[in-house]
Amino acid sequence: MFSPLQSMNMHKDNRWSDDAQERVHASQMFDRMVNVGRIKRFQAALRPKSRQLKSFAARSESIIEQHYVGVQTVCLDCIRGTENRTTEFDTDFYPRADHLEERWVRVAVANMKGVKLPPVELLLVGDTYYVRDGHHRISVARAMGQYEIDAVVVKVA
Repeated sequence: MFSPLQSMNMHKDNRWSDDAQERVHASQMFDRMVNVGRIKRFQAALRPKSRQLKSFAARSESIIEQHYVGVQTVCLDCIRGTENRTTEFDTDFYPRADHLEERWVRVAVANMKGVKLPPVELLLVGDTYYVRDGHHRISVARAMGQYEIDAVVVKVA
């Protein structure tokens, strides 16, 4: 989906290339997201509120039908669950594991460059959206202050 990022080459005037600067900035954003997520999970441990994404698997046994809704713009705050990645991102899509950094940074750099990324894929159950594909794109969008994201939506009943 994404072309490999160029290595951090220095130009003749010893300034980093744009790719390198964007990569460093994206990596710093990832570190900040991980740290904020850790603080929020620590605070949540002191209160009864869970920071874990809702699991679609827990609901999937009662599913009778699915139908394609189409591409829609979805409020990021309405996305509260995941089909299969409950341990990798928390309820606000803060990354929970260091192994997510490389992909997260690639998505962030592409976003910074204005690359049109494909819509995320969401399952709609009631008024809650569950992520089928696009966890990193959602996390990056939230980190960059976006409120909405384009999504292919499938309604599940």
